[in-house]
This record gives sequence, C-alpha cells and structure tokens, in this order.
Amino acid sequence: MAIEPAPIDSGQPLHGVGLTKACTSALQVAGVEMIDMEYRISDLNGEHYGFKDATFLQARLDQPPPGRQAPKDWYIDLWHPVEYVGEIGAAIGPLLLAVALEANRKDYAPSPLTLCHLSNDNGRRGAIVLKRST
Repeated sequence: MAIEPAPIDSGQPLHGVGLTKACTSALQVAGVEMIDMEYRISDLNGEHYGFKDATFLQARLDQPPPGRQAPKDWYIDLWHPVEYVGEIGAAIGPLLLAVALEANRKDYAPSPLTLCHLSNDNGRRGAIVLKRST
C-alpha cells in the first residue's frame, strides 16, 4: 500500500509516486523484479488520470535492474478487465483476483507471476504479486 500525494482533482501534478511505491513494495515482498513479469492486471477504467499513473509506473519499473538484461522480446502485457465488465467500484479488487485465478487455472496467463495493482480517487494505491502454484 502507498499514498499518491497528487490524487485526482487535487490540482497537484501527478508523478505516479504512490503506485510506483506500492508496486515496488509488492515486488520486494515477493522477491521478484519487474523483469520477471510478463503481465499485470489493473483496475484501469479508461480515465486519463489512471492511465497516466500506470504509465509512470511502467516508465520507472519496466527496466532491468543492474546486472540483468531483459530478453530481446520482453513485453509486459496490461490487462484491465473493466474494459469488459464496466465500472464496478470496490468490487474490482476481487474481480482482478478472480481473473488472475481463472487465467492461471485455464492456462492462458502469460506467466505464473501476476502483478496486480489498484488505485482509488483519494490517493490510496495497492499492489500484490500473485504466483501460480502447482
């Protein structure tokens, strides 16, 4: 969890600090790097603010750490299920977990690791790394 110091409608310039902190913390707790991810799943709903926040995250973390090199074709897919179900408010959290679970159970997830991140209008940011177990 982290707090974005420039939530929507605050009048402050957004720099994506909160989402970056939340995702960095989740990756550290899981003991993985962003380079280990092949996809992430988010609560993005098409609003400019949310995609800008997610773009800052991508710009900061989609680079290999020192000493590691990304595969030539490395790409992190971004899933945002709101595109298919519409804006459902707080129910988006459980939905993201359900989508990740089904993608892994039915073997169409791009990898066994999933970075899941969420935001709210008050500036709270949350992230978790999910790992498929056998």
